[in-house]
Amino acid sequence: MMVRRRFGIVDTLIVAARARREGIARRLMLAGEAWFRAHDCHDLQITVWDFNRGAEALYRQLGYTPLNRRLAKRLNALPPSPAD
Repeated sequence: MMVRRRFGIVDTLIVAARARREGIARRLMLAGEAWFRAHDCHDLQITVWDFNRGAEALYRQLGYTPLNRRLAKRLNALPPSPAD
């Protein structure tokens, strides 16, 4: 038996470098969670780059846990620039 559940996705959250460490990302995420809750979403997912440890720490503090792990491989790398 399958039960349909609505979920939301936060694809990108960016705070300007000069405004970081002021709680802006936390407030944005909490406001987003409230919005998704009000629209009957049961789950919320956010993408975080592997190298962005600060963002990952924030999301974990807010109760987010790892869901899956995507791996990537560049197949068509750009050729080196021709020498002048």
